[in-house]
Amino acid sequence: METLRPIAYFAFAIFAIETQGYPTGAPVIACDLLVPNHYTNQNGSQVPVVAQKTVTPYRINVPSKTYSKGKTLNITINSTLIGAYFQGFILQARKVGDKPPDIVPVGVFSNNMPANITRCLACHSDCDSLTHNQTADESTRVNMTSVNVTWTPPETDMGPIEFVGTVLKVFDTFWNGSLSMQLQPAGYDSETNGQLKFRPTFLGNVNEEA
Repeated sequence: METLRPIAYFAFAIFAIETQGYPTGAPVIACDLLVPNHYTNQNGSQVPVVAQKTVTPYRINVPSKTYSKGKTLNITINSTLIGAYFQGFILQARKVGDKPPDIVPVGVFSNNMPANITRCLACHSDCDSLTHNQTADESTRVNMTSVNVTWTPPETDMGPIEFVGTVLKVFDTFWNGSLSMQLQPAGYDSETNGQLKFRPTFLGNVNEEA
């Protein structure tokens, strides 16, 4: 996955002499573009690591085609390949069509994974995004095969939304901009600012003359 920011970047990293990154999760500058701010040292120059151009082997799964006020959803990141793992990610829900610099994540995540795996990231508001939480010690990092988190929809109808994420296998290998299917709002009423509204139905006089 805001109070942003220059150009946004996401990162999980291996700390070594010639590399830099963010093993404890994406910083807030990652909130818009969701792209790692990773650099490698090549011939004395810092060169940015770029996204893979192949089809991502990771997917964001949602259990429903709709979202409703007060009804939580379980969101999963996993791989399309058996045994594939990843070490970093950032995840947000966004209104379909939102573009930087006007992106505001919607809804709230609950960090129900172990604290040494994931953590909340406050981009515009508390826990509106989620990221990894690894250690600087490469030998103790966890190779994740899936992440399962809970998301609570916003109080108001935001129109169509989708979950957007970047998944990083290792420091210099990541796929940017993974998308879930789109979700449509259900049970909202724009006239009541997102509150459910029930209208009585009145039948006219069926015997009324034309």
